[in-house]
Amino acid sequence: MRTREATIHAEESYAAAGTAIYPIRETDPISRILIPFGVTVGAAARLAHHSAALTKIEIVDGSDVLYSLDGLQTDGIARFDGHGSAGMWTSPSASITEYGNLVIDFGRFLYDKQIAFDPTKFKNPQLKITRSLTTVEATCTAVILAAHAYVMEGLPSAPMGFFMKKEVKSWVGVASAWEYTQMPRDYIYRRMFVQALTKTIGVGTHWSRAKLSEDNDKRIPFDVLIDDQIAKNARDYGDVIENCSGAISAVATPFFAAPAYGGSPLAMCTMATNALEGHNRDGGQYEVKSANGTDDFRGIVAGLCPQGLVAFHMGPQDMIEDWYDPRGLGNIDMQVLGAGAYTMHLITEQLRTY
Repeated sequence: MRTREATIHAEESYAAAGTAIYPIRETDPISRILIPFGVTVGAAARLAHHSAALTKIEIVDGSDVLYSLDGLQTDGIARFDGHGSAGMWTSPSASITEYGNLVIDFGRFLYDKQIAFDPTKFKNPQLKITRSLTTVEATCTAVILAAHAYVMEGLPSAPMGFFMKKEVKSWVGVASAWEYTQMPRDYIYRRMFVQALTKTIGVGTHWSRAKLSEDNDKRIPFDVLIDDQIAKNARDYGDVIENCSGAISAVATPFFAAPAYGGSPLAMCTMATNALEGHNRDGGQYEVKSANGTDDFRGIVAGLCPQGLVAFHMGPQDMIEDWYDPRGLGNIDMQVLGAGAYTMHLITEQLRTY
């Protein structure tokens, strides 16, 4: 096997909201798509993490949707998979460009020979990226985008399929009320995710318990409390880390980082005599204050629940034969117990076979 990195679309700057459509012209299997991006802000008043500028990322083949998440969800899943801090910086500064890299993995790891995206299995595959100039900061002037493919040549046999990731449902929770979602039964599941991300609101204020039920509770694959599941994610994945740097104003300016649960900013300043204070304001929002009132800082934010995501493993993650196969079941219900009136999202990762 030989590998190469191919350009799907060279870097381009967009000064208005819209959707960019990039044809996927590769004929060899693709293990990963990398989306380098930047968001040029005018003021310091951040509204969200800069990956929120990409409001939808899709891979489609005509009307067939093969991948459909937004930038925050794509970033969160990638951080679970070890793509945490590479090339991703967040800042509260004004008049800068915040850069990052979003990763779409089609297999268990880079250059997985068994599981990869084979463009030849589709008629007209396209990467579609929808951007906004107001979700991150109200006076953004540009969104910069590029797309690259990590390609495998000369595989001894064709891949069996690829990971299809989609948002299944979005809803506003109700405290102490269950939300029921009938899940697709077409392909094998590797993971499910519940996303709960609201500025200044803790993840645990959104939901408290999740249960997967087969055929009216004939079998229950999991029934967990949120704190227990987050603790399991911590054991499986460790801390999520985000680089941060910028200017501190006399009045602390909030910024956003990927960890949305138990996060803590750890920063140093340019003046050794100035003490810094780091604060977690929940919902992925943080601030750093200086005893001097104004200063420059650099550091990291470490915590859990990247972009508000909690992961549910549907079997040992590297063993294809042990993943959750819903085919043949009558019905599958994902049940989430609400803890407040906040928006939540249900996301699936399935092995779509060719």
